[in-house]
Amino acid sequence: VIGCGGFAALSGSSVASALTMGKVSLAQMDRFNYDTRLSTGVVAAGGTLGILIPPSTGFVIYAILTEQSIGRLFLAGVLPGILLLMAFLLVIAILCWIKPELGPRGPITSWSEKAHAMLGAIPIISVVLVTIGGIYGGFFSPVEAAGVGAGLVILYGMITRQLTLAAIREAGRDSVVTTATVMLILISAHLINPFLALSHIPTVVGEALAALHLGVYGTLAVILLIYMVLGCFLEGFA
Repeated sequence: VIGCGGFAALSGSSVASALTMGKVSLAQMDRFNYDTRLSTGVVAAGGTLGILIPPSTGFVIYAILTEQSIGRLFLAGVLPGILLLMAFLLVIAILCWIKPELGPRGPITSWSEKAHAMLGAIPIISVVLVTIGGIYGGFFSPVEAAGVGAGLVILYGMITRQLTLAAIREAGRDSVVTTATVMLILISAHLINPFLALSHIPTVVGEALAALHLGVYGTLAVILLIYMVLGCFLEGFA
């Protein structure tokens, strides 16, 4: 879960966080005999942190559609993201305390081994701190922060000689696919707004809900139920 949160702070995507951490951690958890339900559930739940922890791609799209401040939305997502991360950790700890066989203890490592492992995360943490800190500190805009973050990652790849032509092609292809997906969603959103206004669908739906006399909490429950059903079929950005 902590790994998902850290990767979410770098990628800003729930799907990318779940996929990456799934590839990295599932094999290791299977190796240490973690319960499959727990390991897959942890990755799936931890991946959702990408929509909350800045820089969230969902916040960027929402800010563009509603003409809100991207920086303020990023700031608003910090505390909920941390609280959700802590809630996940608490639930996992309780489950493993009740049923230790769900998550057996791993091998004991020394502090020097832990410190050595943490050193490998310093470049990634530095990129996150520079980009997010730069936005909150007013040094550059979110768009400029994206360029700075990409530049730092490219520089790190060149220094460590891990940046190959194949990696550049793959990154470029993924960027094009992601950008095209986001642009299609934005275009569709701008097209559907006039349609909803002309068809009076929001008014009809509002009157139907009011006629049910569900009250505030009942109406909220209906909305959440609709979101849950749609969430099973729609991509997170939508």
